Amino acid sequence: MKVGVQRIPAVAFSAAQLALSFLPQATLPPLAFSLSPSQSPVRLPTLRCLMTNSAASVGQHHENLRLFDGRSGQEINSGIVGLARDPSVLNSDVLLVGEIHDDPVAHVAELKLLKELLLQSNRKWCLSLEFLESDTQLVTDEYLRNLVSEEMFKTCVRAPSNYDSDYRALIELCKEHGIPVIASNAPRRYVSLVRRCGREQLHTLLCDEAKRWLPPLPFQAASATYHERFRQTMSQMRSDGQVPAGMLDAQTLWDATMAHFITIAAKRTNPEQTDQRMLVVHIGGSFHIEGGLGLAEHLNPELRRISLIFHPGDLQHGFPQHYLGQADFIAITDHNLPRSY
Repeated sequence: MKVGVQRIPAVAFSAAQLALSFLPQATLPPLAFSLSPSQSPVRLPTLRCLMTNSAASVGQHHENLRLFDGRSGQEINSGIVGLARDPSVLNSDVLLVGEIHDDPVAHVAELKLLKELLLQSNRKWCLSLEFLESDTQLVTDEYLRNLVSEEMFKTCVRAPSNYDSDYRALIELCKEHGIPVIASNAPRRYVSLVRRCGREQLHTLLCDEAKRWLPPLPFQAASATYHERFRQTMSQMRSDGQVPAGMLDAQTLWDATMAHFITIAAKRTNPEQTDQRMLVVHIGGSFHIEGGLGLAEHLNPELRRISLIFHPGDLQHGFPQHYLGQADFIAITDHNLPRSY
């Protein structure tokens, strides 16, 4: 099912998929990890050094996007390539990238971002993807090691319909260069279960094996701010204006699970520099990231994080003020281009 950005607000796109996610799926052996507690969050400063024109600047209109500082609304002239080179990004622990899943400009920019990160030899990184569910980590690792065919991989990870057009290039880049890929999202059968039974019941219903694919249970409930934002968004998408009980718990399980496996990946150290963590680049729906809510609320608070969100819009206009404060960086992409699916 295609959800067009003209019919549903951009922030709602990931949430809109809830109704499509509750299908029973086959499972694969998991990888076991553990979390360590921490205290107050650490946030990196917004990048000011990118706001000047330079010989290395990329013409953003040629990229079909315009990049802005999400805190001030000022335009950044060095584009996605400049963003990937900046020390504030390279010194972070987590780069959260939010997208509308059928935005072709965002997908091109994401690939450009990862290619540029490959050139930054002083920092090791890995890729985390929302569409990969945690119980598919083993077969994801096997594909990256050429142990299974691409068709087998796509079948086993339940690849989305737009995998070939939008995400295949990211996976193949990681495969070619030995970059780890993290299957970070909750298995959809458990998302369906928590929607039916609620957050508190999940712990008693699942066996220990199943719990290995999820964050520690019971997972943290949604904040009041996220709850209200979710309620407003979902009520706009339903003719009766009502939000069924359990949908917020299901949404929050997605957030908590992605944050759990991102945190684990970020805690891994760079083998070449044992005092340096692995940079985790996470690509997911913008709803999970905007405003420092959702996924970001469940991350280990000691992790330094930077956020970049892609929003389709009119490139002839300036910075949309309603996006101010939604992320460290906002990329407005050309909404006139055809959607990818």
